[in-house]
Amino acid sequence: MPNKQTNWVLVADGGQARLFKYTDQYDQLQQILHLVHPHPLNHEQGADKPGRTFGSATILKHAYEPKTDWHEHQKKDFFKKLAHFLIKSYEDKEFKRITLVCPAHLVGSLRDTIHTHLSKIQPPLNVEDIKVIAKDYTHLNKDEIQRKLQAI
Repeated sequence: MPNKQTNWVLVADGGQARLFKYTDQYDQLQQILHLVHPHPLNHEQGADKPGRTFGSATILKHAYEPKTDWHEHQKKDFFKKLAHFLIKSYEDKEFKRITLVCPAHLVGSLRDTIHTHLSKIQPPLNVEDIKVIAKDYTHLNKDEIQRKLQAI
């Protein structure tokens, strides 16, 4: 049953996401979803070793830099799927506010992905209803995450 007062906490990094819900600041977090996004090896993603070439002034060879960072591409794809899931859940009135917790180097990517799709949401989600915490809590258990969130 959807509850307009339900708040969600998404704890994610580039390879996994855990989703919790609570209705009051002092309620226990309830884990409702755990997603794992595998990061296959480069050659399993369609990328072989980079090609080699001779330097222009020497006889030494060097490798070309790959044009695509396949692991970064996988992270962006994972965040895009998370964003679509969150938007659909919000439109279905499954939560009112959300806290996004992810490592600092991924905050921009996650925020950009979600904000790209915010204009499509009906009813609109206010920016004040999205809290972002630049921490890596993916290795913590539920109780430790709750203590960290209450301390903030």
